[in-house]
Amino acid sequence: MALIKCTECGQEISDMATACPKCGKPTGVKLKTKPKLKIPLYLWQVITSIVGIFLATGGYVMMEKAPDFVRKGRPETVSTAESLLWIGFAHTMLGCLAILICLASLVYYWVEAYQKRKQEKDK
Repeated sequence: MALIKCTECGQEISDMATACPKCGKPTGVKLKTKPKLKIPLYLWQVITSIVGIFLATGGYVMMEKAPDFVRKGRPETVSTAESLLWIGFAHTMLGCLAILICLASLVYYWVEAYQKRKQEKDK
């Protein structure tokens, strides 16, 4: 990083500055920005649906195993079974929510594509 003189006011400024801090004259330096990682919509749909299926399936399996803990008859297993039921229920609901988000984005994509085709057809 070096110091240069502002062409307007003569103030020493950084060569990385986009404008002079004293007079505000632009220096013509453009900041380098990192390119944004753009993930296509269909990839988000695939990821969301896979996560949703795993969560829903895992939650269902947990809820199915909970009665086995109660059958053992020990007092500590009842609280474990209740915990498994609640965790299983939460996993199932999160999985269903992820699948619903995936479906909503798919519907949004279809509507957007339909409107774009309709606009092109009307031209």
